[in-house]
Amino acid sequence: MLAVNRGQGTRLAGKRMLWLLPGLVAGLIVALAFAPALAQPHYVRLTGWVQWIAGEKLMLVLDDGSGIVPVDLARVPLDEYRTLSQRDQVMVTGVVSEDNRGVFGASITRIPDWGIWEGQVP
Repeated sequence: MLAVNRGQGTRLAGKRMLWLLPGLVAGLIVALAFAPALAQPHYVRLTGWVQWIAGEKLMLVLDDGSGIVPVDLARVPLDEYRTLSQRDQVMVTGVVSEDNRGVFGASITRIPDWGIWEGQVP
């Protein structure tokens, strides 16, 4: 009859796990360190003029001429946008959508048109 030592194989597997454990712990620490940075929303501040506004949707023409951005106003307080109309200059602060095609607005501020007052300053 042949004697089999089953304990030796278990000890070798345990030593291998102890050898891998520091690497796994270090990888987990690095992953957890960078996870909050990746999960945070990306806030932007855009300036432009209102192309149109309807309900909780606004189309913003950017001042730098780089395009038009749809803005979802569902989370913006109504008193910040209820008096806006076409051609109003605004600054929108919000979070970029996951598909990078629009912005979920957090706040909107009307920018006064100082150009109309230039001729009346003493």
